[in-house]
Amino acid sequence: MKDLFVIHALKKKDKTTFNNVFNSYKNLVFYEANNILRNKEDSEDLLQEVFIEFFNNVDKLNSDTKIKLHLVSLTRCRAIDLYRKKKNKEVLLDNDIELIKSDNLVIDPLIGLNGVLTDIEARIISLRVIFNFTFHEISKDLNQSIGFIQSSYYKAIKKLKKYYKEGK
Repeated sequence: MKDLFVIHALKKKDKTTFNNVFNSYKNLVFYEANNILRNKEDSEDLLQEVFIEFFNNVDKLNSDTKIKLHLVSLTRCRAIDLYRKKKNKEVLLDNDIELIKSDNLVIDPLIGLNGVLTDIEARIISLRVIFNFTFHEISKDLNQSIGFIQSSYYKAIKKLKKYYKEGK
């Protein structure tokens, strides 16, 4: 219900609301972009581009749009587009030119916990704990059932407790 009022204010070009939306979601947008691009400068540029696009197209938003999910989706689309443009560029390595190709987008939001959590578990924990997504929002975001999301979340929490309890 809150998003309905925010969208209404955005459509009226309320500057305070624009600032509040930006401040509320800038870290999430950067995080999503950086998970795909793995480059701080590109992620910062994309952050600006996403918000410019979002604010320029605010009149096209439906009243039932979930701002957080819309921004995440927009960020992912733009980041993947940029990633694809850059992935086939030539890079100089040891004075030889090699074409770097990779179809794998590595997502490691919980740095230092490689091998403790799977990528999906780390993603779920990050969205739930860091960005306060609901299980329903995570379910939509990852295109998985709520049951799977909840089960994965609690398994991941259990793994983290064990990891920190053993002091590894």
